[in-house]
Amino acid sequence: MTQPDKLIGDGSFRYLPEENWGCIQDSWDVRVVAGVGIDPQDRLYVLTRGKPAILVMNPDGQVLEHWGDDVFDRPHGICIPGNGAIYGVDDHAHIVFQFDMEKHLCMTLGQRGIPSDTGYTMEHKHVERGAGPFNRPTSAALAANGDLYVTDGYGNARVHCFAPDGTLRFSWGEPGIGPGQFQLPHGILIDRDQKVYVADRQNNRIQIFDLNGRYLGEWTGFIRPAAMCFGPDGNMYIAECKRSSIYTGAPSRVSIVSMDGTLLARLEDGDVYDESMGHHTAHSICVDSQGNIYVGEVGKKIPSGYFGLRKYKRV
Repeated sequence: MTQPDKLIGDGSFRYLPEENWGCIQDSWDVRVVAGVGIDPQDRLYVLTRGKPAILVMNPDGQVLEHWGDDVFDRPHGICIPGNGAIYGVDDHAHIVFQFDMEKHLCMTLGQRGIPSDTGYTMEHKHVERGAGPFNRPTSAALAANGDLYVTDGYGNARVHCFAPDGTLRFSWGEPGIGPGQFQLPHGILIDRDQKVYVADRQNNRIQIFDLNGRYLGEWTGFIRPAAMCFGPDGNMYIAECKRSSIYTGAPSRVSIVSMDGTLLARLEDGDVYDESMGHHTAHSICVDSQGNIYVGEVGKKIPSGYFGLRKYKRV
C-alpha cells in the first residue's frame, strides 16, 4: 500500500519515488548521470560520468546492455530521437557523436580537444563572444527535417544547426541577458510545431525560437533549467539545477508546464543546501509512455553506491 506521505508532486501530478530502483552492479560507478533518453519501446539510455558510460535499461530497472567506456572524455548529454540514431554530447572533448542503434559510430561533429575561440578557457570561465562549434557543447535535438540542433554551451553562447550530413547550416546567439542571447545554453528540445526550446540555464529561463533561430518568446520562473522533455500528456517536463544536500527521494526540482508555459506542478526537495555536505541536482530528464519520470542527477560528494538515475512512478 502506498503511503500518502511518500507521494510527491501537486494536484493530479502525483508520483511515488521507487526506492532501490535499478539493478546496478556493485563494481560500477554510476553516481553521476549526466544524460538520460528514452526510445519508442520505453528503453532508457543512461549516460554516466563513470563506468559503464552508457547503460540501456528497461522500465523495471534491469540493464539490457552497456557500452561506450572508451568513447567519451566527459559525457554531458544524450539524445534518442526515435529515428534509429543515438547522439552523445561530450563537453570536455568538444564533440557530438552520432551512433546507430547497433552502437556503430556514424558521424563525429567537432574536433576532439580543440575548442572554438570564444575567449573562454578552463581558467578564464567567461564567454566573451559567440563563435563556431564547439566550446564545451551540452545537448542536442533533432528536427523533423533531419537537421540537428546543438546547444554550445559552457564555453560558448550559441545554438548550431547542422544538416543531416554534418554540414553546419547556421548558428545564433551571443553572451548576454537579452532575447536571443545566452548565459549557458544547456538543454534543447523541439516540439511538433517545430519550435525550438533552449534552457538558458544561468539566465533562469527557457527561450523559444523557430527553426531559423528567430526569437519567439520565453518562459521564466525557473532555477537554472538544465533539460526538458515531453510527456505522453503533451506537457513539458523540466529538470532544474536547484541544489539540494538532502536525499529524501524527491528530485532537487522538476517543473511540469503546459505548452503555453503555465506551471502545472513541481516535484522538489527541501531548501537545504550545505556546501560542506555536497549536493545533488536534477540535470537530465525523460518520461515514459506510462507517465513515469526519470531524472538524471549530477553533483558533488554524492554518497558511495548511489545510482544517479531516479524513477518517479505516476500514481
